[in-house]
Amino acid sequence: MKQTRYLTTTVQPGNRLEIPIAELSVGQAVEVIVIIPEQPPSGQASDRRAFMRLPMSERRRILAAQAEALAQRARLRMARVGEF
Repeated sequence: MKQTRYLTTTVQPGNRLEIPIAELSVGQAVEVIVIIPEQPPSGQASDRRAFMRLPMSERRRILAAQAEALAQRARLRMARVGEF
């Protein structure tokens, strides 16, 4: 039966990965699967954190403005559909 280990590491200079496992012998063959996590679009995660640090009243104001903009777009679409 194959033994498995789950660990995370960071890419080192030269695009190299270091995987320290004490039970391995030098020269021993191993199988490696690399899973690269999806990155959120740049700024998206930090934007959320910044938003959550705002006072509640400011968050409510921003969310209300976004909701109104979405509602207005929906009304415009409905009006266009009625034109046909």
